[in-house]
Amino acid sequence: MRTERLLDDTLAEVPLVWSPDSSKVATSFGVDVGIYDAGGKAPTQARILLRERLLGASAAFDENLKPAKKPTPETSKQKTPAINPLRRQRRCFSFNPIVRVEWPAPEKLYLETVYVSVRSD
Repeated sequence: MRTERLLDDTLAEVPLVWSPDSSKVATSFGVDVGIYDAGGKAPTQARILLRERLLGASAAFDENLKPAKKPTPETSKQKTPAINPLRRQRRCFSFNPIVRVEWPAPEKLYLETVYVSVRSD
């Protein structure tokens, strides 16, 4: 007899991957990883929370993209143009969601992220 069991109420964003010994499964929820026991009547689960680390890495990356503004002799003599307070400043940020999970060995769980850049003008 085959039975099915709901592992989590959250929709997984990547396909499940089995542990090498087939005793657990893992998946990603965008920025977190869920690991579940595959058998037993009272299964256990664990969550690896990576949201803050991924956001921190994205913020550091975005900070490195900003061009360094060094005044030159020509620009230092020019007057600074008036800034229109109604004009929106262009903002951009990046984010690295998890798109693939691989479990090649019992002690190794690999996560692949993808670069997403969001810009507003």
